[in-house]
Amino acid sequence: MRVRRPEAVVDEMQHVVERHGVGEFRFEDCTLTADPARVRELCERITARRLPIVWNCDVRADTASDQLFAAMRAAGCRRVFLGVESGSEKILGAEGADKAIRLDQVRATVRLAKKHGLRINSSFVLGLPGETRETALESFRFALELDPDYAMFSVLAPVVGSKLFARAVKEGKIDVARYRGAHYLSAYAHSVDIVEMSELKADELVELMRRFNAGSMPGPATCSSASSGPGPWPSSDACSGEPCISSRGGVLRRPRGRAGPDESPPRQPSARLVRSQSAQERGAWPCRRWASCPWRPS
Repeated sequence: MRVRRPEAVVDEMQHVVERHGVGEFRFEDCTLTADPARVRELCERITARRLPIVWNCDVRADTASDQLFAAMRAAGCRRVFLGVESGSEKILGAEGADKAIRLDQVRATVRLAKKHGLRINSSFVLGLPGETRETALESFRFALELDPDYAMFSVLAPVVGSKLFARAVKEGKIDVARYRGAHYLSAYAHSVDIVEMSELKADELVELMRRFNAGSMPGPATCSSASSGPGPWPSSDACSGEPCISSRGGVLRRPRGRAGPDESPPRQPSARLVRSQSAQERGAWPCRRWASCPWRPS
């Protein structure tokens, strides 16, 4: 894998800051923190030049550390994205996502992000090999346990060239000539064929995605505190109280106050989980309006 020198990256950042007044950056590296030493050097150079910027990036659970996140925060990082994929150790293993991470590493990464005032976005995939309704529910409960700023659930779309893609092709579940991948938005719109790699059918996966992103799950309409662990999940707006996770256009979002670029965003205590009225009014389309989009830069 070829990477750019940290000095060259910061030179370019400084150029667009001074010439175009850019104040926020997004590092599009799939996992920027795969090489912690390189990231620390990048942060040191940004800090040394006193660039008036904020930025965000993807992080890995198996490379997160107190030292790394402290350096990132000092250099202007304000948001990190963590691909959790599943709340089931079984699905994270070789049978499913085949990721060399453990749930305790994910928990530690989220704790570190909160400690250093970094907002955290987390993503989960439904429909990996071995997925059942029970393991899908484990992911939903794990999202509540982690209590991130945003938690997004999407349906599996095997990446071309991945082991899962090769397996799907071998099993006749993907027509290579027609396959163009997918995005959770296209899954919502039923504009693509869902690749079924588990016992869950396409319609069931989309329904679970809709309900999880809206903060609800079929079952007893009773509430439980997100801080008290798993329990019955609300399926209506009958609950009362301030939500700890609410749907903003279909993506789970825990409400937070706005903060300046040099301030740690205030954290609010966990309360009850409810399904927001706005989600029902707008339907299940995430990010329909930029003003309310949870991915909009702070």
